[in-house]
Amino acid sequence: MHMFTKIGFFILALLSFTLNNVYAVQYNLKGQVTDSLYNRLGGASISLLDPSDSTLVTFGITNAQGFYTLTAVKEGSYLLQVALMGYYTQYKLITVNDQLTTDLGIQVLAENAQGSVLDEVIVSGEKIPIRLKGDTLEYNAGSFKVKPDAVVEDLLIKMPGIEVDKNGNIKSMGKAVNKILVDGKEFFGDDPKVATKNLPADAVDKVQAFEKKSDASLFSGIDDGEREQL
Repeated sequence: MHMFTKIGFFILALLSFTLNNVYAVQYNLKGQVTDSLYNRLGGASISLLDPSDSTLVTFGITNAQGFYTLTAVKEGSYLLQVALMGYYTQYKLITVNDQLTTDLGIQVLAENAQGSVLDEVIVSGEKIPIRLKGDTLEYNAGSFKVKPDAVVEDLLIKMPGIEVDKNGNIKSMGKAVNKILVDGKEFFGDDPKVATKNLPADAVDKVQAFEKKSDASLFSGIDDGEREQL
């Protein structure tokens, strides 16, 4: 009886130690984005990239006041990328640990950018993992790691804001996706799973998530509030 009690106590103590370690090394980072006149910039994409290959680790988008939060970030070194159309993209190497303040402060973007600034060097051909373009959320497929034989469904699972259940049904920002467009054209009608389970992931350059007005709205010019997630 005493032996059983000791074994049970040991297992519980070990489990508690493991869970405490998991939670102890995750951080919530916050900051704000403005222009050079300190006007707050909403809709800027904030990405933490793996410095070794520039793949996306986590991301956020600034609200109307220019504030953002990156949640559950593990300890490590990252490349912080701040991007918004019409501005220079800003990069900053950061190390996340218990010595780093969780407030990253204000990131100031210079206007009328034609390239990106990294230590005052212009960089061309950059990859912005996620960008907000009007009412469209655009993902750069090359910023997400998948296996060589992966299909589009495997790629979508990696993308923040997109959910794929065990049956292959897709949601974008909590709304069901009813159609898949390939180069602007419908692919196999109203069953997105035909495309996502058969098209190779490496054939995809970008993924865009947006809502389409109903056919009645498009025909009449009157917005009836009905939307179809694409």
